[in-house]
Amino acid sequence: MLTLKSICWKKYHNHLWLFVFVCVLLFSCSRRTLQMVYPTLNDGKYDSEFPYRACSDQLLVISQSVKKLNTYADYSMYYFSENHKVKRSDIHKTEILQKAIQVSRSNESLSGTATVIQSDDGHVALLTCAHIVNFPDTIVSYFENKEQSEKYVYSLAIKTSYIIFVRDFPERANLEILAMDTEEDIAILGQKIQQKDRKIPVFSYPLGHSKSLEWGSFVYVMGYPMGYPMITKGIVSNPDYDNKGSFLIDAILNTGFSGGVVMAIKDGVPNFELVGLGRSVSATHEYFLKPAHQRHEIVYNPYLPYEEEIFVGIRRDINYGITHVISTEKLKRFYQQNKKQLYEKGFDLSGFFEH
Repeated sequence: MLTLKSICWKKYHNHLWLFVFVCVLLFSCSRRTLQMVYPTLNDGKYDSEFPYRACSDQLLVISQSVKKLNTYADYSMYYFSENHKVKRSDIHKTEILQKAIQVSRSNESLSGTATVIQSDDGHVALLTCAHIVNFPDTIVSYFENKEQSEKYVYSLAIKTSYIIFVRDFPERANLEILAMDTEEDIAILGQKIQQKDRKIPVFSYPLGHSKSLEWGSFVYVMGYPMGYPMITKGIVSNPDYDNKGSFLIDAILNTGFSGGVVMAIKDGVPNFELVGLGRSVSATHEYFLKPAHQRHEIVYNPYLPYEEEIFVGIRRDINYGITHVISTEKLKRFYQQNKKQLYEKGFDLSGFFEH
């Protein structure tokens, strides 16, 4: 004889089994779906899929080690008459400067991106691109006269002061160029701080292998285009085009990104690896005529004829979506070539480059 209690228990028992069956079915479907959507997630290769789970926490930590880098250089400018016949070999003679018909001052500045790769025992080291910090000691321009067999100096710029710094570093001390390769466009900067207990966040993910990237590999890109901290994504194209691991990405970047980190993911989040440094964006250049002074120096009346000197300027038009990347193979080779020199200056970077 069925009682009310037994009927209720039977219904509860049936509902329980139905609930378990549905859970098992949903779990199986979700695993099957994950395997269908990400069939090669654990293949040991760099992922070509958009991350299947959130990685904002990891990216936030990485961003704390990526810094805006500022460089400033002051120059004394000397201008000569063609009648003085100043040659390149003469510019190091002190008396030559006294012949200048005009003397002025000029300054140059650049900003880019650098990543902290060491911070211990009062030593801080950063990795960046050489062109951000490479300001020549002297710059020479010449008179254009095709009838003469030898060119004569028109202007001479001599660097009088120079500073490289990161604003949020302690003491804002001038960073030193520890090692630099202008051809490969790689530089390591260093600074010794008095506050030895001051810890600056360091990029803590491993150095990967650019040569292992494939067409369509997914990457995150982080830097300071136009001075703003930004992160974006990109897809790898033309991997290892120079047999040295270099590759292109389609990330839309702007001036100031140079030196920014390019990171790939291997077998899913949070397995980030540094696979390169953003080197430069593709651009075209064209000449244009410009006034003697810039807009912030003087206001011109557009309704009056311009009667001052006219100069030639160069305009750089960026071809967005084509970015060149320095490979990790080049970074490792650069480190090995300068390892002894870096160590003698008190910087042991083996923890970043050799692990």
